[in-house]
Amino acid sequence: MKIRFVSLLLCFVVIAGCNTIVKNSSPDGDLEIEIELDTDSIDIADGDIEQEAEDEIDRDIEPDTENEIDGDVEQDTENEIDRDIEPDTENEIDRDIEPETEAESDGDIEPDSEDESDGDIESNEEDCTEHHSFDCYMGHVYWYDSCGNKQEKKEDCVNCLCSESKCQADSRYSSHCYEGDVYWYDCKGVRQAQKEECYACNCLNNACLVYYEHSFQCYAGDVYWYDCKGDRQYKKEECDRCYCSNNACQIDYQKSSKCYNGDVYWQDCHGIRNIKKEECDNCVCSVNFCRSDQQYSSKCYDNDVYWHNCHGVLGNKKEECAIYGCDNDNCVTPPMTCNNGICLDSFTGLEWQQEPTGNKMEWLDTEAHCQNLVLDGNGWRTPNISELRSLLRNCSPTMLGGSCALNDECIPCSVSLDDSCLDSSCYDEIECAPDFCLDNSALYGCYWPDELGGDCSWYWSISPVLDDGCFMWGVGFDSGLVVRFGIDETYYVRCVR
Repeated sequence: MKIRFVSLLLCFVVIAGCNTIVKNSSPDGDLEIEIELDTDSIDIADGDIEQEAEDEIDRDIEPDTENEIDGDVEQDTENEIDRDIEPDTENEIDRDIEPETEAESDGDIEPDSEDESDGDIESNEEDCTEHHSFDCYMGHVYWYDSCGNKQEKKEDCVNCLCSESKCQADSRYSSHCYEGDVYWYDCKGVRQAQKEECYACNCLNNACLVYYEHSFQCYAGDVYWYDCKGDRQYKKEECDRCYCSNNACQIDYQKSSKCYNGDVYWQDCHGIRNIKKEECDNCVCSVNFCRSDQQYSSKCYDNDVYWHNCHGVLGNKKEECAIYGCDNDNCVTPPMTCNNGICLDSFTGLEWQQEPTGNKMEWLDTEAHCQNLVLDGNGWRTPNISELRSLLRNCSPTMLGGSCALNDECIPCSVSLDDSCLDSSCYDEIECAPDFCLDNSALYGCYWPDELGGDCSWYWSISPVLDDGCFMWGVGFDSGLVVRFGIDETYYVRCVR
């Protein structure tokens, strides 16, 4: 029965799977059995194993023996059991434990199984290899021996994630200031690549502290603020029409001009009035300049009448006073006194018909007409070109003494024989037929003294065109022009004495 008990216990252990060594001794210490148990396969607590073994024993023990066991087991019975176990039975037990199973079980007992066995199951630590492997545990990497026992820490992952048996490095875990710039730091606190260059900015609280009005410079003709990193911000100053140079608007104080209080003033490029540019005097200031009226006034100069502009500056000649001169800023007009149809020119002393008699006639008939005239006596004749020009008014080139060179001797007219000029070469159309006299005919009405009467038309002179006997010189009082007439044409005649 004793042998059967041991066999049943052995069979139970083999069936459960053996790879961990269990040491069991008889009460007297004579018998030791080493069995390798696979603790992973044992799901039953130590107490359950014992209970199951006891139940098996109880079933096999005969009633009389069972009663004996139920009581107090005497020491001699225990010793008897020990003696009844023959060496062959012990050897048989040893043979039943296969070497393969014993070899497989070496070093496989987990530390937890050792705790569960309450000291009954122990690992063979002498057979475990140190630092056999490593793996993550509680966020760090730990060494494990070949038996699977956790050993000392291999690597502290700090703030890194532990995965796949190693610390997973995060090179951009955080950022911090370093030497004025912002740098990345990994999860272990090691500085990595530069995250941000602060340039002239301060690095504070792990970031570049940007000051947006750090400096200013010219851009697109105006002045702009730039931050401490060199990036352009908003406009500091608009230069308007000024130019931007050396980081500032350069003011041009004479950029433009504008009228103010009747004069012209300089304005800078911002439109601010500066010093006076031009005094307009009597001129009109219009927009940004003195409107220089070149014919603002007329004054006597060199015995003629000249225009003066609004600044009082001498301009062009307004009127040639000829032999009559200038007085009170006007040409002297020889007085004409008329009585009984006869007008006396006080300057030349000549007497003229106040109103011509007769109709238009050819040149050959003019001399006979005047010689036969009876008007306060006789002595009347056809006037020469110089005498006829003495009647012209308001057309200075053709007036007596004017720039037109056509002249005939006339002592009362102060024209000597040497000044006489009657051929075609003496005629200058610009001087003897000026456009401005023709254009102003409506203004003056007739280019003779107001005291004279008759048709304001073309009148004969006695002076011939010396190089062309078919033409005679005459005057058109309606236009102020000196012209030549064909001798077979018909015009008026005003007799003189």
